[in-house]
Amino acid sequence: MSFRSDRKDVSYSQVAELALSMGTKDQLKLAEELQRAGLKAKWDDILAAFRPNSMSDREIVRTCKEVRQELWEKRRNATPARRR
Repeated sequence: MSFRSDRKDVSYSQVAELALSMGTKDQLKLAEELQRAGLKAKWDDILAAFRPNSMSDREIVRTCKEVRQELWEKRRNATPARRR
């Protein structure tokens, strides 16, 4: 169900009034359509977060090695050497 109109100046209160004047079954249909549209938008946002970016595998490996080295040095410098 899609609504096409030449009027672009419809306010929220006018839409709410129209929705409330509809029958119960039509209101439920409208609510389900709006919910599906909202869920689709949320899924689009979630899937966009998982799209591959422009980093190459080589850059990812290099960055991981740098971060591991930094963490290893911080850990080594933070705790004094143990003596037996």
